[in-house]
Amino acid sequence: SDSDDGDDSGINTTLTAELIEECGVADIVNAEPDQVINSKNLQSLPAIQNLLGMKVRVSTTLAINVTPSRTTENARLSIESIDGAFANLAQNAAQQAASEQSGEVTFENVQANEIAEIGDKFPQWKGVVCTFTAASRLTHNRGGQSITVSFDPPIPISLSPRAIARRYQTEIGPQRSFQNMTATIEASTNPNVPVGTKVNGSVTISAIETGVSIKQVTGQFARVQSDLAYRMNYNFGSPRDTFLLGLSPEVLYYLNHSKRDFLARVIHTKQANTPPMVYLNP
Repeated sequence: SDSDDGDDSGINTTLTAELIEECGVADIVNAEPDQVINSKNLQSLPAIQNLLGMKVRVSTTLAINVTPSRTTENARLSIESIDGAFANLAQNAAQQAASEQSGEVTFENVQANEIAEIGDKFPQWKGVVCTFTAASRLTHNRGGQSITVSFDPPIPISLSPRAIARRYQTEIGPQRSFQNMTATIEASTNPNVPVGTKVNGSVTISAIETGVSIKQVTGQFARVQSDLAYRMNYNFGSPRDTFLLGLSPEVLYYLNHSKRDFLARVIHTKQANTPPMVYLNP
């Protein structure tokens, strides 16, 4: 019947002027689909990776480009130094490891004015309007392999730092979990992830301590004091399986309300010998 089409269910299905302001998305809803609304180059703090019994100092450059229709994240891991008796022998292995951890992921975004509507179709998204960027598909290239994955329902790919504080309390609270999310491999050059594979997974967002001291390789601490902080966990099989799909198993976000931006994000790929990468916003 016409009565259950969701169009008359009020605030969660209409991006009103008030909600556009609360979500902080005026520039997004008024932009052309391919207009760049956010572009950043972030450099991680140096980290130590253990490889062949040697300490490899690495850092990552993360280039982020966002349009209303797409989010692209390009990560490039660089070897800064190798400390050990056989450092010259470890150089090739280190470069190979760096190549396997470097790559680009492109997400097909759900438009900002459509996020509220997917809450009508999928109970996982009910009541969510402002606090996440959502995607229905990703294509990812890493280590010479390419994979395209579709998600049903769409998955949250990032926290949005733009909303007012009340929206996070209302939409996420202490924890919110997106269960029964199906990932389907649409294209793949990786024999470990054949076309047609379906994986049932979940995304869980939990509030964490807003202040953190991050020990750097120099021994000094970087102190982050945010207004809100969350941990996002992606679980599509093992951490390795999840990473193969193009998703980082764990990402920490530290938000600043006055800037409507992240102060820091910490990416845990949870792959063997791979340290978390800490990105501080300049």
